[in-house]
Amino acid sequence: MDDIVIGIDLGTTNSFISVYTRGRIRILENERGARVTPSFIYFPPEGGTVIGEYAKTMSLQKPENSIYEMKRLIGRQFDDTYIKKLSTYFNVTQREVTLTAAKDAGFTVLKLLNEPTAAALAYYFVNDITENHISLVYDFGGGTFDVAILEKKTDNVEVLCVNGDTQLGGHDLDNCILDYIVEVLRTDYRYNTKIDPDTKRRLRNKCEVAKKDLSSANEAFITINGMVPKHPRIIITLTRDVFEEKVSKLFKKTIDILHNCLVESKISKQSIQEVILCGGSTRIPKIQEMVSEYFGHKKLNKSVHPDECVAEGAALQAAMLSINKKQDIKQLKMVDVLPLSLGFSSLGSEMVVIIRRNTKLPTKKSRVYVNGEGDGTSMFVRI
Repeated sequence: MDDIVIGIDLGTTNSFISVYTRGRIRILENERGARVTPSFIYFPPEGGTVIGEYAKTMSLQKPENSIYEMKRLIGRQFDDTYIKKLSTYFNVTQREVTLTAAKDAGFTVLKLLNEPTAAALAYYFVNDITENHISLVYDFGGGTFDVAILEKKTDNVEVLCVNGDTQLGGHDLDNCILDYIVEVLRTDYRYNTKIDPDTKRRLRNKCEVAKKDLSSANEAFITINGMVPKHPRIIITLTRDVFEEKVSKLFKKTIDILHNCLVESKISKQSIQEVILCGGSTRIPKIQEMVSEYFGHKKLNKSVHPDECVAEGAALQAAMLSINKKQDIKQLKMVDVLPLSLGFSSLGSEMVVIIRRNTKLPTKKSRVYVNGEGDGTSMFVRI
């Protein structure tokens, strides 16, 4: 029996698994028959581990036994007393941790693929793009925002530039709605009691539902039961206009990141032939409006599934790298770039950049340094 190669999208909010076989890409269903698996882990008191939908439900009941938004935790230490400012892309340590986790789960990892690059592969497959085609992927997910500019040539895909923010996603939009709800409770209902973490978590869950409703409706309703004395049932109306006002700074931040990526790559807006939307947050009408307006009211490409395209692209890349000769798939050479600058620091000094981010891979660079101690035989270097 031939080995099966799969593509995995390990998302902050949800995860997907896809497989390429017989010329088709298929999203695999989990044990509940669902195509999507929430990225939640729950540890029952009696022992064992539960993942997925049930774990997400239990995270509201037993948050102390639950892990969620894991991608925002990767790279941190257990004894961290504050949240470090993480890089705009996964650094070397975070990638190594991800690889180790996959290997511990029994997988042979062929490659770690940046999410917008995977989405672009899915787009090329669906649309049969031939050559000399420059596209931009705008990937706004649950926990991260990524943008990539790619050029499709005859038999290769060249990544020209990447940028992003690992601390900007749909969850941050939920928090903005939550802040607004708390503000309404305090001003309209004089509720000044400190909200405990469990209640806040349940409110945030309601905010997420309201956010999704506003993608197809002009208003959403958040019901709060038994929280405020003398007001056993409160219904707060959230209009699309108010929502857009509360999250406007975050929306603008994504456009700024997109703009910086174009500037860094020295590619004009007019050179972008397609803008590909990826990630659940791109369903928000205001996001689509702002991105389209930035590109001169350009029609945005929605030919790939915003939630599933990363897993589909990963499956395509896996099939290309597979040693299984029965995989009937056109080979595309991927020319990627370094998502982060690499350098080193010594004895608390600032980092000296050796290889700058967005340098084409593979690459190498050397530099000679002298130990400041005349008779020193070694030195401490932090990469």
